[in-house]
Amino acid sequence: MEIIKIVIEKTIALRKSAPVLCISLILWLIVETFVIFIAPFFVPDSFYLSLYLGKEAMEQTNLFLNKEDILLPDNNVGWVNKPNVKIRNWKINEIGARSKEKIQNETIKEHRVVFLGSSLTNGNTHITNEETISAYLENEQIESINFGTMMYSIDQSLLLYLNKVKKYNPDTLIVEIETGVLNGIKNNYIPFMIRSEKNLQFLKNRFVIRKGIITLTDLDIIKELSSIPNNKNLLKFLSENDNFYYNYNNFKRFGFTPIGGFFNWTFKKINTFKKDFIYDQEGELILNHIMKYFTDEAGNNGTKVMFLYLPNRSALEQKWKYKYLPDKYGLNLEKAKNKGYITIDVREVLISSKKNPSELYAEDQNHYTPLANKIIAEHIRRLLIL
Repeated sequence: MEIIKIVIEKTIALRKSAPVLCISLILWLIVETFVIFIAPFFVPDSFYLSLYLGKEAMEQTNLFLNKEDILLPDNNVGWVNKPNVKIRNWKINEIGARSKEKIQNETIKEHRVVFLGSSLTNGNTHITNEETISAYLENEQIESINFGTMMYSIDQSLLLYLNKVKKYNPDTLIVEIETGVLNGIKNNYIPFMIRSEKNLQFLKNRFVIRKGIITLTDLDIIKELSSIPNNKNLLKFLSENDNFYYNYNNFKRFGFTPIGGFFNWTFKKINTFKKDFIYDQEGELILNHIMKYFTDEAGNNGTKVMFLYLPNRSALEQKWKYKYLPDKYGLNLEKAKNKGYITIDVREVLISSKKNPSELYAEDQNHYTPLANKIIAEHIRRLLIL
């Protein structure tokens, strides 16, 4: 009560000494209160979502749905590489793979290796097909097929294997697991996880745990995306299933005013802190389910699965904050080894190369340079020979 009394006294004093300033502050607080607590109950979600996405993202969604992008919508996995695309460094062959040679159903070489993963695996657009991990791996005995796809998470790699890749009968399947693997498998709508990626307006199904059972959600990807931003049912679904829905929900309340912006920044920091320190039991269970599904299904087809752990630059260098934060990369790798999965520790491979990180990572500090890809490929080749 004493604090309230002091606030009232200060407000009255301010009103007398600076009436214009006092009225302005009161109006500002009224606006902040309205925007944060009241407006979300009356303003339609279509308005908020259109602002959250922005004009560029909406245009990119239409290009994607009209199949005018380098990726195509797909109801099974969310999106796939568009076949027969050649744009500068980016070349995708007739089966939707980033590989050097023409691929037949049956290999004419001793060993066929298939890569599954994200742009870390396919090399992204800053390098050529000849500079990818898969290309450096190839020789007279080894043929490689690179089905790496932009923004893929391991759940999509599994679905792509089941729906498309299995028929190529690889001897070895190399499946990427990147540093933030749990983020991807708990996300449906990419803009909710990474708002800044205007060119990646993608939607996918994901594995969820319901009543103790792991199941795959059943969105009609193309239909749902076609109704953005006027899709109440999709937003309701995402609020219940997408682990990154909170980014959009916080934007609705805190994305328009200074005080709201401060709250939004604070909540983001809290969520980052939680992910660094709090054990994600649901995510771990789903990840193990996917890895076991991979090894069982591929094993039944006579294929050996190797999980390729790819660190970003922060995980490689382990600078000051890693002295205080859990080493998620190392912990995930150790758990996989303990469960009996075949793993490739790329962090150890890159450290052993004694190369400077600036030689190994592209400008975005996430994707690899041709030198790093070559080092990784040489290590994989030694494992295959063994």
